[in-house]
Amino acid sequence: MSRLGRNTKDVLSVLKTIQELGMDSRSIDGKENPYRKAMLMMMSCLLYEIERKALLECTSRGIPAYDKQGGTHGRER
Repeated sequence: MSRLGRNTKDVLSVLKTIQELGMDSRSIDGKENPYRKAMLMMMSCLLYEIERKALLECTSRGIPAYDKQGGTHGRER
């Protein structure tokens, strides 16, 4: 789900486009689930937060390691 969009708005936009193309998600018995959109919004928000924190953590560990190996920051001039 985190690859569908960068935020909840993007995810909902992609899902709307999918629905406009005639595809939709339904429960096993074929009925529309009224809580689907709410659940997708909550999942996309949570996944975005988790992914953002993971990215920040990797960056905070990677920069010192890069500096230790003699790396330089910014573009060459």
